[in-house]
Amino acid sequence: RARDYRQKLMRLRADHANAPVLRVFVQIWASPLMTVNDRHLIADALRTCGARNVFNRQSDLKNLRPIAHASVACESCKAPFDINGDVINPAHEMLLLDCRPFFDGKQYMQAVLGIAQAYEVFFDHFLHVQLAYRPGRNATPDELNALIEQLHTKVERFTFEPMRRLFLRLAAGPEISTIEDATSWVSAIPDRSGAVQPVPRAELEAVADEQVRDLLVGMADTTINVLRNKIVHKDAYRPTREESWAAHEEGSRLLFGLTAALGVAGSAEYYINGGEDE
Repeated sequence: RARDYRQKLMRLRADHANAPVLRVFVQIWASPLMTVNDRHLIADALRTCGARNVFNRQSDLKNLRPIAHASVACESCKAPFDINGDVINPAHEMLLLDCRPFFDGKQYMQAVLGIAQAYEVFFDHFLHVQLAYRPGRNATPDELNALIEQLHTKVERFTFEPMRRLFLRLAAGPEISTIEDATSWVSAIPDRSGAVQPVPRAELEAVADEQVRDLLVGMADTTINVLRNKIVHKDAYRPTREESWAAHEEGSRLLFGLTAALGVAGSAEYYINGGEDE
């Protein structure tokens, strides 16, 4: 089936390769008038069939940053219309979403590797949000850059387990609100990954917010790193669909849940420019 589908796509592209491009406007809503941008799946399908949506963000907006929704005006007639269509999930969520096609192709080893990587990207993102982006909003650029560099130097060689321990300690502890507190916290990170101590379960179970508490305990209990290591190390383990899908469901619950509960979906620019104040 997949081979037939790819062959049909190749034939479509070949049929329209040398034909004049048909300019179209994709209307997906009437009031307000709404279209999609040139990086949307619909726009990609149009290109396959030899057409192109007349709205193109690169040429019309001069802006390639992700857009969840924006109201704009036609450059010719000035009529207003809305655009949407970007996926603006943080990187760890995108990694999880990108794992789904692996299940259709029965590529369960690759699925598990992607799921485990999503956790590690989440840990790193959370540390940067809590230890640099949020407390560094009022810092000078030099102060913020120095702090980010110090954090990177501390954790660049840390593997899954020490990063998980740092995440749990930071998430279960008091909020870091100043650049001075963040610098002290980062300075206290051990230079050796093996010296990062686990967070006592009692500290996780003492977290006041019930939702956050349950998610943190779940993060402490996950064994996705063990499953990943069985695959990539000498065992060359081949996981079943059931255990791979269970890992995906667990990862979705924990990572999507913690991203929302801890409010860490934004980029560096979002926090530094006061996006949380809006």
